[in-house]
Amino acid sequence: MLSNMYAEIGRWDDVKRLRVLSKERGLKKSPGCSWTEINGESHVFVGGDTSHPQVVEIYKLLEELPKKMRARGLAIVFGLLNTCPGTVLRVTKNLRICMDCHTATKFISMIYDREIIVRVVNRFHHFKDGSCSCGDYW
Repeated sequence: MLSNMYAEIGRWDDVKRLRVLSKERGLKKSPGCSWTEINGESHVFVGGDTSHPQVVEIYKLLEELPKKMRARGLAIVFGLLNTCPGTVLRVTKNLRICMDCHTATKFISMIYDREIIVRVVNRFHHFKDGSCSCGDYW
């Protein structure tokens, strides 16, 4: 964690020193994981793990996701590229926002730590920290 904090403020010599020291002492970082419960059964996922019985289907859908996002998220990506971190992105759509775009925008707001306001025909959606002001009811 300290290494990440040093990296965040650009103290690269300290990052290198801590990582070497950690390696010498045999310290290992716990891998990040996520889990979900479906039908009363917990499913745990660790980055790079291919042991889940549905791994083929999972990775297939994971490959499709960026293609769908690319086709629909051009305005948001343009905003991310052309504004400073912390700037609120404002997007207007001429149609209702679909569930895929709504979900993707929630993730983008969390991943890039941005507020994204999407104006659709009859309302505004204010995305922040992975949530939307509509409470996922629109």
